[in-house]
Amino acid sequence: MRYLNSDKIEYDLKAASSAKIALIFCSLGLITGSIWARFAWGDWWTTDAKLNGAAVSFLLLAAYFILRKSAEDKPNKGKIAAVYNILSFFMTMALIMVLPRLTGAASLHPGEDGNPAFSSYDLDSNLRMVFYPACAGWIITGIWIYNLHYRISNLKNTQS
Repeated sequence: MRYLNSDKIEYDLKAASSAKIALIFCSLGLITGSIWARFAWGDWWTTDAKLNGAAVSFLLLAAYFILRKSAEDKPNKGKIAAVYNILSFFMTMALIMVLPRLTGAASLHPGEDGNPAFSSYDLDSNLRMVFYPACAGWIITGIWIYNLHYRISNLKNTQS
């Protein structure tokens, strides 16, 4: 949204960098989740609404890069990508947070009635000692990778 207000290329680079990191994390989540599901439930993929929402979110992220590559109009490429990014954010929130709860179908994942990380019945107390530091570690790692990628993209942009 900042790019739409200012037309500064740095905001477009930040959006593209964060989308790349999100695509990497989403890919890793889908791959490792499928491996976990195979050993935990005996199947690589189920028809769980949360899984399908995550897969569609992955496709929305991939479509962002297809859109960026296919836009030939350089000045408007960032604006088109920014508008798409905003729309896909709301679609992703609906796919992951809202629709799975509206379907009423039982889910393999915790959190049907609220946030699984903070509900006392969805996460065992012993697991919390690992879960919260792991979440913090992944968030910090994602921010670090994002900063590296943005700085590299910014250097490439200033050189060209």
